[in-house]
Amino acid sequence: MSQFRIKKDPTNQFRRPALPEDMRYRRIQKATFAEKMEKLLPKEKHLCFHGTPIWNAQEILRSGNISAEIDRKGAGEDILNMSGTISVTTVADLWWTVKEFADLANFNYPAGCIFVLEPKNESEFNSAKQHKTIENVNLITDSKRLKNIITTPENLERVRGWIGKSELNLDPKIVVDYDSFLKDCEKNFFKQDKELS
Repeated sequence: MSQFRIKKDPTNQFRRPALPEDMRYRRIQKATFAEKMEKLLPKEKHLCFHGTPIWNAQEILRSGNISAEIDRKGAGEDILNMSGTISVTTVADLWWTVKEFADLANFNYPAGCIFVLEPKNESEFNSAKQHKTIENVNLITDSKRLKNIITTPENLERVRGWIGKSELNLDPKIVVDYDSFLKDCEKNFFKQDKELS
């Protein structure tokens, strides 16, 4: 998926008129979020970021699996689509997820989501850094690996509602907007680092 190929909702349920306040919020996050995160997140904090449109986020929470499109639907258009793996970035190249996969420029639809994942081990984190892929993630058996779902204010209640209706052992409060995620990182990492220095 790429912003160069505008995504269209295959379910035909999410399209709505562009909303000026939402557009403003999304443009700001697209321009600034990744850079701010790179300054806030300690290098030793291993996290992976998987971005996807809103309709895929719904399917992830419904099925309990973050998986390659080829595993869910058969062969797709995406050149990064390899069986058994999902596309991710680390904080060093988070801009790629934000600009290309979080669906922030597709204003006729609600923005997508970024699933913040903890890699299962050092080897998987190295795969994320070097190849921008990790293995599919089963949220039914491994829900603790999902740390947050980042989205826009418009989507907070919608995505939390999907968690509430799912069979997943997840707290709906893990769904946060971009600004809240930045504040949490600043509170949990940046201030702590300053105290230690």
